Amino acid sequence: MCGKRTVGEYREAYEGDTVRLTADGTRDGKQCGWGAFPWWMLWLIWPAIGLVKWTAPFVAESYSALMAASVPLLPVLLIILGLALIVRRRME
Repeated sequence: MCGKRTVGEYREAYEGDTVRLTADGTRDGKQCGWGAFPWWMLWLIWPAIGLVKWTAPFVAESYSALMAASVPLLPVLLIILGLALIVRRRME
């Protein structure tokens, strides 16, 4: 199949071994191909890329909104943490 062949090259019929594949993708107890990589998973790549493409702006927007809301809360949380540590130390 990899080059030009003329009719004269084929002198006798090919007699090869028939390999029976089982339902789970094995051949005589051995894995077939690339370690039995489920090739149908390749069809999931394009939908996954589309999902990331559509959701990335929403995720980035919500992340920036969360960061904008948490910046004013950070000093308040630090004050509460400091007061909690002072109260805990006095109770000991």
